[in-house]
Amino acid sequence: MTVAVTGATRVERAFARAREERRLSLVVYLTVGYPDRSSTGALLRAAMDGGADVLELGVPFSDPLADGTTVQRASEAALRGGVTLRDCLSDAAAIVRERDAPVLFMGYTNPFMQYGFEQLAADGARAGIAGVIVPDMPSEESAELDAALAPAGLLRIDLYAPTTPNERLAKLLPHARGFVYCVSLTGVTGARRSLASDVAEFVGRVRAQTALPIVVGFGISAPEHVSALRGIADGVVVGSAAIDVLTNAPPERRADALREFVASLAAAGRASLMAVRGVRGATTIRANDPKAIFEGTAELLRILSELNGLRPDDIGYVWFTVTPDLDAAFPADAARAGLGWTDVPLICGREIPVPGALGMCVRVLIAWNTVKSQKEIRHAFLRGAKALRPSWAVELPNDARGGVR
Repeated sequence: MTVAVTGATRVERAFARAREERRLSLVVYLTVGYPDRSSTGALLRAAMDGGADVLELGVPFSDPLADGTTVQRASEAALRGGVTLRDCLSDAAAIVRERDAPVLFMGYTNPFMQYGFEQLAADGARAGIAGVIVPDMPSEESAELDAALAPAGLLRIDLYAPTTPNERLAKLLPHARGFVYCVSLTGVTGARRSLASDVAEFVGRVRAQTALPIVVGFGISAPEHVSALRGIADGVVVGSAAIDVLTNAPPERRADALREFVASLAAAGRASLMAVRGVRGATTIRANDPKAIFEGTAELLRILSELNGLRPDDIGYVWFTVTPDLDAAFPADAARAGLGWTDVPLICGREIPVPGALGMCVRVLIAWNTVKSQKEIRHAFLRGAKALRPSWAVELPNDARGGVR
């Protein structure tokens, strides 16, 4: 019996394969019908040959509000060439059939609504696409589209910006499927010279709320951008820079130029020699009871995860120590039950009594396999433990209210 593979399964497999090979997944965006209608199939094949793991097909639209000048002009050219949503489905079906490729549509509410959400879901499933990314549709307004996509097994991928507060991440991310798309900057798509300085912190905040793969897009344009995201994200999305390659290449060289460009990004996403780095943290606990130990330790682990973008798969082990006055519970319970680190080796030990030493304290050492240097590692000492290493102290919002150890 032959079991049909869904587009969502193809996406899941693509990320799993990249993770096993210890490299970043590469998502390549191309506008269907650009530079001309007849070249889309060859360009999609070239992107796959260069190392693309997932293809993001841009559905041309006259008012792409999330896209910069490069994608806008590509959309305008495709629309002048008469490209329709049916053409996009046809091209998607062809590359899925030929290469078993994971394919997503990047499009806007208007053309999807005009086509009909249920019709889009049915035709998309037949074409083998995995789902859609709709930048101008907030999650709170997606119920009708979600109702059409779910029975067809299609994903809807939300975009998350650096300005998204933690409260909103905590509300939306538990419902995310497939992967999480993080926008590296506040603004529209387009090639940039450098990445925003807060990308790692942003990805860390997202990773604290989900176990799904995290990709970073908007502004990714060069191999050095990709290599900078190793150990931080699970994948990258490149779009405008790929379109620029097509725009600048002679017609007879477009496919080769795209293949070479994608290959350079794929090579940059492969892990160099990794090393084990120590991530250190400490905090004081308000009381010697299981709940207080669990909450204080979980808080410390989440902050360390956010600061460094820790992934459980990359952690060799976690070593906890507690002062003699904390014996009501194991701090490792917070890692296992609080953060879901069920496959990470966890070690607990009790410190020897030392006169005058800080009490009610949990310390942690995380052995992290990463391409980062030790100088790039972020440590965190919280609460009363800030006095132990002031240079690694992390201020928390409720520190100033008093009554907190």
